[in-house]
Formats: sequence, C-alpha cells, structure tokens
Amino acid sequence: MDRTEFKRLKKLDTSSLRWYVADLLRETSELRRDNACGVSVVFLALEKQSLNTEKLEEHISKCFDSKTVTSYLYKVIDQEVEVIDYLSGKFESDMLKAGILFEDFNRLSYSDFDATPEGLTNLALSILSIASEDVVLDMGSGLGGFLTETAMAYNSKAQYGIEINTSNIIISSIRAYVSGVNIEYLQGNILSQDFSRLGATKIFSNFPLSERISKIDTYIAHNPELKDIFSSTKRTITGDWAYVLAAYFTMTPGGKCVCIMSNAGTWNQADAEIRKTVLEKGIINSVIALPANLLPNTRIPSTMLVLSENNTNIKMVDASDMFTEGRRQNFLEEANIQDILEALESSNEFSKTVKMADIIENDYVLNPIRYIDYADEIKDGVELGNIALSINRGASIASSELNKLVTDTDTGINYLMLANISDGIIDSVLPNISDLDQKYERYLINNNNVIVSKNAPFKVSRLENSDDRKIIANGNLYFIEINDKIINPIFVEAFLQSELGIAQLTRLAKGTAMKNISIQDLKRLKIPNVNRQQQDEIADEYVDIKDQLRTLKRQIDIVRDKQARIIEEVE
Repeated sequence: MDRTEFKRLKKLDTSSLRWYVADLLRETSELRRDNACGVSVVFLALEKQSLNTEKLEEHISKCFDSKTVTSYLYKVIDQEVEVIDYLSGKFESDMLKAGILFEDFNRLSYSDFDATPEGLTNLALSILSIASEDVVLDMGSGLGGFLTETAMAYNSKAQYGIEINTSNIIISSIRAYVSGVNIEYLQGNILSQDFSRLGATKIFSNFPLSERISKIDTYIAHNPELKDIFSSTKRTITGDWAYVLAAYFTMTPGGKCVCIMSNAGTWNQADAEIRKTVLEKGIINSVIALPANLLPNTRIPSTMLVLSENNTNIKMVDASDMFTEGRRQNFLEEANIQDILEALESSNEFSKTVKMADIIENDYVLNPIRYIDYADEIKDGVELGNIALSINRGASIASSELNKLVTDTDTGINYLMLANISDGIIDSVLPNISDLDQKYERYLINNNNVIVSKNAPFKVSRLENSDDRKIIANGNLYFIEINDKIINPIFVEAFLQSELGIAQLTRLAKGTAMKNISIQDLKRLKIPNVNRQQQDEIADEYVDIKDQLRTLKRQIDIVRDKQARIIEEVE
C-alpha cells in the first residue's frame, strides 16, 4: 500500500462498518470482550473475500511470524465464522481495510489510551527528522499508529514497536500487514527490559502518564541503569521520569528521542532531584509545553521532551495555545504544527533558549512558562516582585482546630477564607476567632494589602478600612503589601482583577487537576508601568465600580429575601 492509497482510505466513512461490528458482537463472550476481537473479525472478513474458510487458517499462518497473533486469529475463525462470512459479503475490501487501519471497534474500552493523536504523531515525526539509515523504535507502541504513519512517510532502515499489552500487539500486527509496511512488534516491558540491542537511532515514547513510582518499582529494579538512579530518589517523584530515562538509555549514541510526559514532572518540588540528575547528564534538548485536552480520555496538560546528547542549553517552547479546538478534544492541525516548529527552530514570543545556569537558579524547573518573557503583553510592564514589599501566604489551620477557634462573639479578630471573596468584594461579615494565638500574628492582613487566591479560578481583592480589626488570611490566599510610594495599590488590584491580569495568573499557574501559582511565579507577573496620575484615575474609577457592585449585591439580597418570604404575605 502506498501513501496515496493510505490517505484515500483514511478519508472513508467507516461508521456503518463500526455499527455492524458492534451489533454482530453485542452478545458478550470472553473472546468478544477482548479489544482485538473487532479488528480481527474485520481482517478475517477481508482475507475471506479471496479465500474459502478451509484455506483461511493456512493463509493466516503465512501472514504472521508471531504465534501470539496466529493462535488468536485461529480462535476467532473457530468462534466467529458466521460474523466473518457476513462482513465479508456485506462490505467492499476498501471499507474493510479502512476499518482495520483507522477504526476503533472498542469505543467503550480503554483502547483510546493506547492511541497517539495524529497531530502529535506528525509533530514528533517532524522533530525526529527520520532518514533512510535510521532505526525507528516506538517504546509503548499501543495500537501502532505512530509506526504506521512513520512507515508511510519515511523509508527508514528498520522499525520496531515494544508493547506490553497482548491485544495491542495483535491489533498493531494486523494493521502493519494490511498496510504492507515492514514493522516488527515485540511484546515486552519498556522499563524492565533492555532493548538497546535493536540499535534505535530515533525513538518515540507516549507512555502511561503520571504513574506512581511505587507501581513501577519492580520493573525499575530489573533495569540496572534505572535502578542506579531511582534507588535513592524520593518515593513521591513522578514515574514519568523512569520512562523518559528508559527511552534515553535505549537510544544509540548520536540519536534522538521524543517523549510525552505530564506537566507536573517538569515543575513540581518532589521531582526537583530527578530533574537535577537528568540535567546534569545533559540529555534534554528541548521542552515543549503542549495544549491541554490533547490526549484522548484526559484533560491533563502534557509536555513533549526532545532528548539527545551533550546539551548545555535547552530550548523552551510554550505551545499551550497552539491548537485547534474540537467539540470534545483539542487537535494539532498542520498550521498548529508549523507554528510549534517555527518556535522550536527560532526564538520568538513563544520560545527561548535557556542556559543551564538559569535553570539551576530556578530549582531545575523545566516548564517553559517559567522562562519565556511575556512582557510584550504588558506595555512597559514592571514585575509584581519589584513593587511588592512582601508577599505572604495565609495560615493553614486544620478544620478541627478552626472549629475550636470560631465563635459567635465579635472579638475583633476575623478569619478570611476564599469563600468570603466574591467579584472582588470581601464579605462584610467574616467568621470570628475567639483568640489570636501568637503563632498566627504573622498571617494578619494589613489595610490596603492586595489579596490573590493561590488556586485557579483566581480571585483578587483588597483589604479596606480594617484598622480596627485583626484579620487572619486563610492558607489558600496570598496577601501582598504594595509599595505605595511606587504604585497605587488600588491600581494593582484593578489590573489583577482585569481579564489581562487573570490571564497572566492563569498562564503562570501550574498543576493538573487543580492549577495553582507559587509566590516565585506570582512575583514574575507584569503590571503596566503607567504614570501615577493615570494610575490614580483608574483606581478612582475602580473604587466607584466596586461601590456599585456592593449596592447591586445588597439589592439582590433584598430581592432574594422578599422571594423567600413571599408566601408569608398570603393570608
């Protein structure tokens, strides 16, 4: 099959075939519950079009060297001959081929986790720059999509896929046979087994994201190179780094690897030690922050690492906004891929070459957002860290202790929580604290301190007219003392509350299920450096707006109270 036919088949609508397969296999059995069953019956239906049933088994034995594949197909022939006969007569060969190559007959299963999106595949292939002398290896080859696309686009020396899941081995082997490409799939464990014997010069790995290190400890123990590194690391580190290093150790000298990992491992404190080890080895060439919701069945933002040898600088690319939005999932189309490659190959507003000394200074953080200057978004901007006298986090008080401290009596001491801030306005009535323990005095908010929530979605406010009260900040809040000789604190509050300010907070935030911003990243946030007169004018207007909001909120409360009491007016 040539690339032209491959592309033509990809455009065919195989939904009717998918429906018929699902209908014919709807009654469950042990065989039908296997992810490989759907592809197998369609493949056998295709082969049946030119053979009778008696010769089908003999033909299958000549198609595949793998006993795993042939024995499974023999079982399918034995148990699903009626389904095979029906599909063989119902659909033309092109439809059957397209179904085998591109259709997912197990949409309610976990098979999507084993498929790399086409856009990611094309981006990885462009970065790997595969040549005729290259040996290509996919570590964790899943359903074989990456290697099939590689074989169609490049005439490399050899192609191998390593996959632990038996069903995936069967599916990918069938797809390779139908597409006519020479790919050898090997069943194995990419962590515990050594595949350097394959001589891979270009490696791709889209491994299971965010696995706990405790889950893969046994595999690491069987790999001397990994064991040497991970035997002394913290048990809280991200398991992604084990897969990244396994790929690198498999690569031949002078080669290149592309790996997909979760964002968390690039910046969290728990992984700082392993990042230091990786950086000292000089194996990271580039880091690309990918868009969220790009991988199937997960909205977790991911990062693409490009690995090679003897790197002293690292190219950082923020591609988090370079995507085409889909209904359920985001995609990388050709234009998006070209934008990412342009940022990777040159320095622009989305990329930067970072020296190792700068990375060491930033606790070995490998998140591109930490290093790329977004000052162009803010004309003549000044960093928040340069105008703040202090930035502090509130007190983390355990709920059991807080229950003991809270009282109905007005003591003049209050506790400010995230829930007490709405639309930039702090509730007029806050929880009372019975007594101010000395250990909480450093968490007291001063009048005019700007308040920013630690977690997204971000809330911003400012403490006003509180000279007669003592207010303790909750641990989910930062309170910032602004140098009012340099800048108007109300102007700072107004900017942070604006769409542009919230956008910056969101961009600088990190995390997976819950995004949060560190004090160090908060200091990097840019505030417009306008003249004092303009600051004061904006501040006055913002105060008026907040007063209007307070009035509207009071009116809403009055209306809601009337709504709740309306039945009382009925006699």
